[in-house]
Amino acid sequence: MGTLYSQLTLSERYQIQALHELDFSARAISRELGRSNKTISRELKRLAGQEAYSAEKLMRIRMISATPPEKQCDLIAGIKSS
Repeated sequence: MGTLYSQLTLSERYQIQALHELDFSARAISRELGRSNKTISRELKRLAGQEAYSAEKLMRIRMISATPPEKQCDLIAGIKSS
C-alpha cells in the first residue's frame, strides 16, 4: 500500500498562521507540527502574493473545492452572508 496522507486541520492551519506571522520558516514550522516542509510550503504559497496567510480563508477555499459543483453556489452564498 502507498503512503497515507491527511489534510491539515483548522488547528494546524492556525498554528501555521501564528508561526508564519512570527517569521518562522516553512522548515521550522514543519518541525513544530511534525509535517513535511513541502506540505507547509504549499500551504503558505496558496495565498502568496494576494494577501497575508489566513487559516480561516484557506479552510473555506478547501471546503468549496471539496464540494460537488452543484452545491458550491449554496456554500459560497452562505460564506458571503456570514
